Amino acid sequence: MARTKNWHAEDIKAAVRKRGKTLIDIGLEAGLHRTAGSHALRAPFPSAQIAIANFLGLSVHDIWPLWYDQSGQRIGLLKSKRNPNPNAGLCHRKKSPSELAAIFGSTESPHHPDRSARQARGEGVAVFSAATPAKSDGAHHA
Repeated sequence: MARTKNWHAEDIKAAVRKRGKTLIDIGLEAGLHRTAGSHALRAPFPSAQIAIANFLGLSVHDIWPLWYDQSGQRIGLLKSKRNPNPNAGLCHRKKSPSELAAIFGSTESPHHPDRSARQARGEGVAVFSAATPAKSDGAHHA
């Protein structure tokens, strides 16, 4: 009979612990953030869930049948007009500078290209400007 529910989060954690690891260990070994494993217990997080399933010697469908079909593909992922790639943004592994260069065509920050240039020249990046000192008369202002 096919499972109709995902494994309970505590059952997954117990299976991992019985094999001598933690979810943090699995996430870090997969190149993910240390919290990726715990996030994977609550919501679809393919890269972390694949790492957990591989560690346990199971398929992602065995553990999360409501989120993955028998071939291991996500169930219910729809392509949107805004983002036609349904897998975009699903891998939260930190990218190396060379990977970022391959993606963006340079090592500049895609959001702050001038910041990367300043950092390359050894200039500091101002966090804020304290042009006007705060007034303190003891009263609370709304």
